[in-house]
Amino acid sequence: PITAGDILINGESIKNINPVQLRRKIGSVMQQTGIFPHMTIKENLEVVMELHSINKNEWARKIDTMISMIGLSNDILNRYPIELSGGQQQRIGFARALITDPDIILMDEPFSAIDPINRLTLQDELRALQETLHKTIVFVTHDMDEAIKISDRICLMKDGQIEQYDTPE
Repeated sequence: PITAGDILINGESIKNINPVQLRRKIGSVMQQTGIFPHMTIKENLEVVMELHSINKNEWARKIDTMISMIGLSNDILNRYPIELSGGQQQRIGFARALITDPDIILMDEPFSAIDPINRLTLQDELRALQETLHKTIVFVTHDMDEAIKISDRICLMKDGQIEQYDTPE
């Protein structure tokens, strides 16, 4: 729960939004992807749609759209996360976050465990996707170069307080 201040989404305080409804408006991509290791990639995507009560008739279309959008092919759908590279796993995590078309996407150091070459590629792909999707993405990183590269606004925080908030420039 919030201990001080407020967070507004489209002008509405999150204090006035049911926590379950609030969570359904936010997609998340974490450092360790959050994909279930005991499920295939297809099952990982389906479980999110089931939790959001998306009509099963739309699942195949949504999965095809997401897999294409993140630059992977459908042949990975029956594979397990351990069979994918770190970059591919992170793309699946992003697809899971996007598949319900949330208002906001929270990304908590999603590229920190990725090798430098794939990290740069994923940063470029995120920028390109953002230009298409026009979503609000809150991207947490400790890497200033990454923040400058992918952000249109940067908020520097120290001990839970905002120190500076502005454009990368």
